[in-house]
Amino acid sequence: MRAYGFDNPRKRNKDKIMKKNTLAALLFLFYLGDISAIPDCAGDVDFYNCFGSKTWGKDTVQAGDRYVGEWLNDRPHGQGIYKWKNGSEYVGEFSDGKPNGKGTLRYANGELYIGSFSNNKYHGNGSLSYLNGDFYEGNWALGKRSGHGKLTYKNGSEYVGNFLNNMLNGMGTYTVGGDKYIGAFKNGKKSGKGKAVGYDGVIVDGIWDDDEYIGTQAEIDYKIKRDKQNAIRREKELARLAKLEKEEKEKQKYNKIYINCLLDKSKGIDMQVSILKKAIEDSCNSIAENPSLYQNIKYFIGSSEEVIEHLMQDDIKIINKNFIIFCNGTLQYEIPFYFRILFAKLKLLNNNFYFCLSEHERKSNNELKSFHIKNILWQHYYIGLIDNYDFKTLSIKKQGNDKLNQNINIIFSNT
Repeated sequence: MRAYGFDNPRKRNKDKIMKKNTLAALLFLFYLGDISAIPDCAGDVDFYNCFGSKTWGKDTVQAGDRYVGEWLNDRPHGQGIYKWKNGSEYVGEFSDGKPNGKGTLRYANGELYIGSFSNNKYHGNGSLSYLNGDFYEGNWALGKRSGHGKLTYKNGSEYVGNFLNNMLNGMGTYTVGGDKYIGAFKNGKKSGKGKAVGYDGVIVDGIWDDDEYIGTQAEIDYKIKRDKQNAIRREKELARLAKLEKEEKEKQKYNKIYINCLLDKSKGIDMQVSILKKAIEDSCNSIAENPSLYQNIKYFIGSSEEVIEHLMQDDIKIINKNFIIFCNGTLQYEIPFYFRILFAKLKLLNNNFYFCLSEHERKSNNELKSFHIKNILWQHYYIGLIDNYDFKTLSIKKQGNDKLNQNINIIFSNT
């Protein structure tokens, strides 16, 4: 015996109308308006500006999901119900395939959101019952608690005030047990001006930071002022110590350069001659005070002829320099003719020179002249030579009471 079933078009159309009316009634409960006037979709393919249902196949991203409601351009648009294969369900308004507007989202785990959506995110006013028992009602921005709202915790504590990025931010009131805090919050913690009122009536009013009370405004202002004064004192003390350390280093550097300079320049010089000693000391003092000067000084040691020839060569290459010539007990060995040639070459120098000489003098022809005791013919009358070549005598000093045995110290220049 076989059983045959016959399709009844009138009954199928009646069932479809009943489903549409049932959805319209359900959406009406959520104040979403009337959808009974929207035409039905033609079959399971064409979903364009119509009312219909669709269950996505296994080869699609939304495999197992089902939607019943209004469509536009093959996307949920308008009012409808979307149920995910995991059991979560959204009832409300859609735009371009996503929840937009008012709606209710019930998660498979039991969480429930009732309120406004924007581009599939909580946005605007709405409430959320959390899985852990907490409950929030207030403003949302792009899926996060932002703006004014009320958060009631499972343990009975409560916060009413401003939120930002899901955290307590701004002014608000937090109540737990019999204690209450009224004031500013930052990133979920008491921060700024606020007042705590204990269950026993004790009031703590002042400034908070990172959930800790740090004092009244007057106390904080005093602490800031004191810390600033202490910082200034520390800075001054550090500056003083740094100055002393710098001065000590400079002193050590000066002494090192000065001593090395004295050892170098005093070689072959009679430091008992005060004018030479002072000249060397003054020169070393200048060098020690300005070490860069020491690096720029060029030395040359040799006979009087060699030194003058060297100066003649440097005089061509160097401009605006000062030559200092030290000579001790050697000029008296020069043959007078060649000695006058040396003075003539000095006359040709373009740069300034300072000639410091120290020689032994003996009496000859009623004049004190420099000459070698073994060759009295080699005599030099320095002051006369200096005058003959129009050089300028800067200093003359004689030592010794014996007219036949004296020292003469002369500094002359072409300036």
